[in-house]
Amino acid sequence: MQSAFIFILLIILFLILLRKGKERSLYLMIGIFFLNDTVRINPFNSYTLLCIAFFCSLLLHKELKTEWKRFPFKKIMYVLFVIHILVVLFDPRVSAPLTFLSRICNNFVPRFLALFIGYASISTLAVWYKSSKQLALIFCVMGCYGFITFILQGNPYDDALHIAFGNDVGIWSEVQSRGYRVLSTLNNPIVYGFVMFIATTYLYLQRDNFSKNVYFCLSLLVFLNVFLANSRTGIVAGVFLLVVYALVEYKLSFRLLGYAFSVILICCILYQFVPFVQDTADSVLDIFLTGGTKTEGSNVELKEKQMETSLLYFYLHPYFGSGFNYFREVIVLKDAAASEALAGLEGYGYKLLVEEGIFMIIAVSWLFLSILWYFLKRLSVKQYSSMGVAWTLSFLFFIISTGTYGGVFTICMIFIGMLLKYVQIKGQVNKRKNRQTGKMLCIK
Repeated sequence: MQSAFIFILLIILFLILLRKGKERSLYLMIGIFFLNDTVRINPFNSYTLLCIAFFCSLLLHKELKTEWKRFPFKKIMYVLFVIHILVVLFDPRVSAPLTFLSRICNNFVPRFLALFIGYASISTLAVWYKSSKQLALIFCVMGCYGFITFILQGNPYDDALHIAFGNDVGIWSEVQSRGYRVLSTLNNPIVYGFVMFIATTYLYLQRDNFSKNVYFCLSLLVFLNVFLANSRTGIVAGVFLLVVYALVEYKLSFRLLGYAFSVILICCILYQFVPFVQDTADSVLDIFLTGGTKTEGSNVELKEKQMETSLLYFYLHPYFGSGFNYFREVIVLKDAAASEALAGLEGYGYKLLVEEGIFMIIAVSWLFLSILWYFLKRLSVKQYSSMGVAWTLSFLFFIISTGTYGGVFTICMIFIGMLLKYVQIKGQVNKRKNRQTGKMLCIK
């Protein structure tokens, strides 16, 4: 079975290398969403290989120089790459050349180079619009399969992946105290819930490319999967996304208040009559009312323990951290007390403190502040720039709350990169139109 998945991955990698434009982007998305990062060709995971294949395809088709020249975050990318090298260099556990290379690639490529990959996947406005139908089909398949797994109360595809690349089925294969949690073709329901929120808002941006009926049915299908994932953090991050978007795009208006009232009314009806919505809402409210003590999962007290323990490790190696995968390879195996206190190293901030150090913290902060500033300076590109701010802030909220597992970093950075390119091109088009309009007025 493992050979079959690897063979499929190799075919997708080969097609990405050969194709250009929207076809290349389609194969990238198929690989990202249907061959999640459980699939590996050791020592590299599938997301690393997919991004590298896309990068090599740009080089092969002589597009890399042009795209890199237009990319607005070149300097910080160079800095991040150098810091990744230094984190590995200062890690005494790494000696073999292949391990050295894989540590850099498996951390830099799917986390940060993915932003450039998403950016380069949109070459023109036409590609942006045409890719919407491809992604809509992918989201439709994921949503339908999500409902099927909810009915089955099991996920045969995820079980097959885990059996092929691990020793047993994943922890999410069983019905837990909160009920069965849908993850569809991804490998984590928490990530799946948030990604479906991103998908819903992406479809909203592309709504003019679909008929009203198709848009409504597709959006409803995708949005309901948010609740089937039954993730408190995913829902809170999604609501945060919507609030940020509304505040940036619409400010405060009667129209916004009307939308808010409608959403609240619908949520109240769903809460009253749909059991799984009620259970999910109760667990979300528990975070704010009791700190999450009544529901299984992370709570406020646990977060405090994680921060205290993370700072202890940070003080030992403040500049470049203890090294990538230090928690999994050292703490879990040799320090049971610290492992329990860190509780899976949930939260990107803890990971930065323990494994990557202050220079990485500064560089990552610089990158995301630059992305936010880029979108905020271009709010004249209505809806899209506001959504860029919302995606970025909600993504940061999500990874700080839960961590970077499940491929969420790669998926979100690709989508943010795509939106960056659209805003860049659309802004240039708008400037040209304004100049032409100004010249015509002068002539008159």
